Amino acid sequence: MFAYELAGLKRLNIQAVKWGSSYRVKVRGRTGKMVYVSNISRSINKKLVAKHYNVSVQTLEKHMSPNYKADPKYRFYNGNHMESTYMRIFVYHRDHALGDSEAVIPKFIRENKHVINFPKTNNKCVFHCIAWHTFPSAKKDPRRIQTQVKEAFKRYCSFKGVKYSLSLFRSFKPVDLQLDEVEDCFQLGINVYSMDVASGNVECIRRSDKGYEATDGPKIRVPKDLF
Repeated sequence: MFAYELAGLKRLNIQAVKWGSSYRVKVRGRTGKMVYVSNISRSINKKLVAKHYNVSVQTLEKHMSPNYKADPKYRFYNGNHMESTYMRIFVYHRDHALGDSEAVIPKFIRENKHVINFPKTNNKCVFHCIAWHTFPSAKKDPRRIQTQVKEAFKRYCSFKGVKYSLSLFRSFKPVDLQLDEVEDCFQLGINVYSMDVASGNVECIRRSDKGYEATDGPKIRVPKDLF
């Protein structure tokens, strides 16, 4: 019995018993006696299992298929090539909800003169950072760039083909996995860092690979807690 068959039986709450190097399932045989079957891919055994555990043959076949997927939107296609193609996987972990205004920034970070503490950013910290980098004034104040933040958000809406409105600006969900789109929209490289409060160690958890020129878009460092 294959591993995917065991997984399918488990999903259907059908217990498979270890037997030597394989597994078998207890069913009622054609004579009425209780027997064990191991090769469930055989049509006769499949019917016995389906009848004994009150499931349809179609359901049993579906769950015991090597191509089983819980989401019906997935489809499998047979190709002509066996080699692997390019793949990139991102894993994100956070200890709080994105855009959580209750997330507390440590005092030694808030009072650091090299760190800009944007007030009341909530779920738009990324747009505050972008507005700060793109605002040309030498006398810019992080507490008075809300107009530039809205302009940055309008530009992102235009890039996404979404109509801007003040209600959308106020209720906009935090930017999370869309950072690639944000980079393309503003031609900026965005790096995200995680900081261990106890040790003070800083780790880059997302480094931009867009390769935009520094004159076109300086790298923006965004603490992960502020998304």
